[in-house]
Amino acid sequence: MARLRSSWGSVSRLGPGRYRLRWPEREGRRTVRRSKVMRCTRREADAELARLRTLHEHAPGEVPCPTFRQCWEEWYHPELSRRVGEGSLRPQTRRLYEGLWRVNVGPRWGDVPMDSALPSEWQEWLLTMPHDTARLSNVLGGNLAKCARMHDVRGIEYAGMAYRLRRKEKSATDATWTLEELGEVCHAVAGTACEVPAILMAFGGCRVGEACAPLVSDLRMVESHGMRLAVVAIDKQLAQGRRVAPPKTEGSVRSVVIPEPWSLRLEELARERVALGLPSLNDGGDGRPASRTTVSDQWARALGAAGVRRLPMGKLRNSWETMMRWRLGVDKDKIDKMMGHTSADVRAKHYDRPDEEVFVETVAGAWQGFRSVPSGTS
Repeated sequence: MARLRSSWGSVSRLGPGRYRLRWPEREGRRTVRRSKVMRCTRREADAELARLRTLHEHAPGEVPCPTFRQCWEEWYHPELSRRVGEGSLRPQTRRLYEGLWRVNVGPRWGDVPMDSALPSEWQEWLLTMPHDTARLSNVLGGNLAKCARMHDVRGIEYAGMAYRLRRKEKSATDATWTLEELGEVCHAVAGTACEVPAILMAFGGCRVGEACAPLVSDLRMVESHGMRLAVVAIDKQLAQGRRVAPPKTEGSVRSVVIPEPWSLRLEELARERVALGLPSLNDGGDGRPASRTTVSDQWARALGAAGVRRLPMGKLRNSWETMMRWRLGVDKDKIDKMMGHTSADVRAKHYDRPDEEVFVETVAGAWQGFRSVPSGTS
């Protein structure tokens, strides 16, 4: 009877006391061929092949557990790139995850099989990092685990648990400006490349990129409650390199409403742009918005020269949210909508779609009696 072919791997005799072992081994989703030469008896060679089989053979349909690096390189990072290509993920989000992988997750967990990460070790690792870094690194780790599970990898236990993070340290960057201080800020930056973004952030709740991008044609004036308000369409953002990009999320597309007296200042600036034939509300003088770098540089210089308490420009948006909620008493759900937040709540996401008129009424009603606060008008 002819000898049957081995069902897994093989042992070949090379000479007296020398044998070559060949066997299949998985690397993530790939199967690679391994081999080694042993000086031993045939019985010892067969025993070694049997040992290797217990380590590397998997049941039909079962995917062997990859390392974190294999999951990142073969599954998750290509998925991020695919989503960026189809427009469902922003490039800056991918860059955030790439940085987290390169600096935090990869160096610690890259060579560890994903089913070998113990919850206790994961917890200990998170406590070595500042609060925000640990939170985002934990998000990336959880995303990797979900990705592996979608590829039928089993035995991943550390993900999805409620981990303890280090207490978030309070710093100057956690502070916000008061309503009165926001007026001082806008006065300090009047006439600079950061005036328009400052007004849109401090009194409209825009993100920095959103506040730098509007065109003159995106602004129109309306009246409500005896007040003249500026309504600015937000449907794009200014990225680095003066590149105009889509907004952060679908929910970011909205109109922001600016009350008096800052609305009147925006109207004045818009008229100046029209007279000069410049299309951008925050034009850099060449038909394109002033760059983010220019805005940032002039922000630091203007506040320093005016002696105004200096915080990162992004804190204008935080200050607007705090002021609208706690000083002016606007409902939190309305504030979220006006800020362009994406909600996981089914009602808010699919049914609650307030239109521009509701925003105008809300802002005008809330700001009655506060028009005496200094504006950016010199």
